[in-house]
Amino acid sequence: MNIKKRKLKNYLLFPHIQFKLIIGALIATILSLGGAYFSVQASFNRLTDIGQKLNFPSNSGYFKLINAQQEIVFSNVMMASAVGIILTILIVILISHRALGPFYRIKIFFQNYESNSNDRIKFRDSDYFKQLEEDINRALK
Repeated sequence: MNIKKRKLKNYLLFPHIQFKLIIGALIATILSLGGAYFSVQASFNRLTDIGQKLNFPSNSGYFKLINAQQEIVFSNVMMASAVGIILTILIVILISHRALGPFYRIKIFFQNYESNSNDRIKFRDSDYFKQLEEDINRALK
């Protein structure tokens, strides 16, 4: 059972499950980031309204400052969003590997059971459901 030689394209153990987890996490991340974006936009709109109520000229330093700050903030928000989305995907894959890795090892173990019937199933130390390893090996004795 040589699991370590899996190709990179096969990195997802159970793609149908992992894609659902990634999509769910991305939806939550994007909704959160969208909410932050619209809150910041509303704040800048309020500042613009204040300047208009005070009858500042449209080319005044006040509006130039607000526009400059808005560009800086939104470029930073976009950068943070990109980093957040990438981190979300990586974290979901990492956690799903720890959760689904034992089931993948069980699947491979039983697919090759006749050729290695003396073997014991072995999970990684970082895998979740570590108790399953002991339970399956005890049942196979």
